[in-house]
Amino acid sequence: MKDRPYTILLVEDDEDDYLLFSEAIAETNITHEVIWVRDGEAVMQYISDEHRPDLIILDLNMPAVDGRDVLRQIKSDPLFLTIPVVVMTTSGADEDIDFCYSMGANSYIKKPDSFSNLLNTVKLIGSYWLDTVELPRGKYVNEGV
Repeated sequence: MKDRPYTILLVEDDEDDYLLFSEAIAETNITHEVIWVRDGEAVMQYISDEHRPDLIILDLNMPAVDGRDVLRQIKSDPLFLTIPVVVMTTSGADEDIDFCYSMGANSYIKKPDSFSNLLNTVKLIGSYWLDTVELPRGKYVNEGV
């Protein structure tokens, strides 16, 4: 892992899925901060309050403001569009996959069907997003670029 601490924002309405994800994070020794919010309104409030996560892991199917709306809002706002968004959801529907990528999702992962597969997925997410790539750290200001 890189020395710089990262903040991962997990947007997941299902508490059981959150607990499994947290357990997988602990088992992979990812030491970065994980913030959990349960719905789309909470994620937009979180990032609007000057919090800037380094990575968002987003469920699509949530009550009220769903993940599609959250993705659309994040990727249409110059202040937030550089935040990488990994969609992790139960849907494997082509229309959901196509929609997410067309809205600017950085990855689309179908939720694993077992804890061992989830553990492997979390390791891969950590390896790629936290170890391999350089994540943006500042706010993008549109200066006519």
